[in-house]
Amino acid sequence: MNVLTHQELQAILPYRYPMLMLDRAVIESETRAVGLKNLTFNELFFQGHFPNHPIMPGVLQVEAMVQTAQLLVQDK
Repeated sequence: MNVLTHQELQAILPYRYPMLMLDRAVIESETRAVGLKNLTFNELFFQGHFPNHPIMPGVLQVEAMVQTAQLLVQDK
């Protein structure tokens, strides 16, 4: 198991704020990874996406999954 910090993710992935959707990642095996994103109510997308019902937009959830998957296929 390998835990990647935000700085390590920036060295691997070609994304920076605001498009880097991961804060940490846990690489459990060659076929399994878990991406972690710390969210607060102050996130900009909470302000306008479904007012009074804060939810992370689906397209951003998918982007976070894509970035996590990139960690698994980067060296293959």
